Amino acid sequence: MSTSSGEPLTGNALDVPQIEKKKKTKRQQLVFFLRCFVSILLIIFVLSRSNLTEIFAAMKSANILFLFFSFLLTYVGFAISSIRWQVLLRAQDIEIPLGFLLRSFIVSIFFTNFLPSTVGGDAYRFYDSYRFSQKKAAPAVVLIIGRLLGIFILILFASIALLMLGNVNEQLLQLRWFVFAGLLLIIIFVGLLFFGKRFAVENSAKKRMFLFYNLFLKAVNAFTMFRGHTRALLLALLYSALLQVNVVFHNYLIGKALGIPLGISHFFFIVPLMLIISLLPITINGIGIRENANIFLFGIFAVPAFSAVAYSWLFFGIILLNGVIGGIVYLIRK
Repeated sequence: MSTSSGEPLTGNALDVPQIEKKKKTKRQQLVFFLRCFVSILLIIFVLSRSNLTEIFAAMKSANILFLFFSFLLTYVGFAISSIRWQVLLRAQDIEIPLGFLLRSFIVSIFFTNFLPSTVGGDAYRFYDSYRFSQKKAAPAVVLIIGRLLGIFILILFASIALLMLGNVNEQLLQLRWFVFAGLLLIIIFVGLLFFGKRFAVENSAKKRMFLFYNLFLKAVNAFTMFRGHTRALLLALLYSALLQVNVVFHNYLIGKALGIPLGISHFFFIVPLMLIISLLPITINGIGIRENANIFLFGIFAVPAFSAVAYSWLFFGIILLNGVIGGIVYLIRK
């Protein structure tokens, strides 16, 4: 066997795709183990700041009824997320039954929690919507828009809650500027994605000046798919707001179950920041970073560290339970 130039094609040339695949797998494994290592270090740090006996005692004394209603609210959230998903897909002429999307969303929780190094929940949801539509770009952009709208609403809620809480202490005053800066950045970013086509074209000659220019241009081109779909975007924004209200109340009930003496306005501040910090891809499923974030955020309001950790672990326990249910749905799903 030879190439078009007449040179023999060696076995090494044939093995290049396989070699690249092995390299990619090794990189993924390395990243996974590094994230595990960071999670372990952060958990050790958490336990150095709190008492394990007190954590378990708080969890053991938690009000089961509040936890049960908190668990039920997660499925209200899954339903709202699925409706938002359907609204955005319809804007791209992709019609998928709501029941199918809801089951897909529930199964994605399993993939997110139990297969973090291989297939994520978003990847599973993308695959399901691709199977129905045979389109790649639109389902991917829909998932990204859903994420961005969710983050925007979370930062907006945290900003409003900060204004409502007033000048509690110096820590809160210092944090206020970071939250407001984050809100401004996400507004600018979303604005560039939706209205940055002209900017991208006009500056194409200067693209070497921008480290992530090509990535930015691809994102802008993708988001132009939603130009002229204002109603769908506003509906998705509304559902995102309803979803995050539901998420805050879900977490508020966990706090009530533990007897944490904070009002709902405190949770509208704490929960969005905790969720955004947990998105940082440096740990496994936010383990370690979530606990440290909660110790800091609850600590602003004089809540002891063991209560913050107990809250984190009950929150994650509900996520794991939903992951198990998602796995069962995956097994019985047609």
